[in-house]
Amino acid sequence: MIVSNVLNEKENIIYQLETLASYEPSDLDHPEFEVGYEDGKGNEGFATVCCIDLAVKALELIKQLDKQA
Repeated sequence: MIVSNVLNEKENIIYQLETLASYEPSDLDHPEFEVGYEDGKGNEGFATVCCIDLAVKALELIKQLDKQA
């Protein structure tokens, strides 16, 4: 039998981000990915982003926005 907790979409995203944010980068085989950027002059640049760090920042932002709502 599968026991599930019914979460709305927002709660589910927050829960998934909390779970990902609880990991250490060494827990994942490839926790980083490349993001490409282009400025208004057409100059390109790249950044390496850790998905766990991104999850932590996104979770903090969501919680901050929830307080303002």
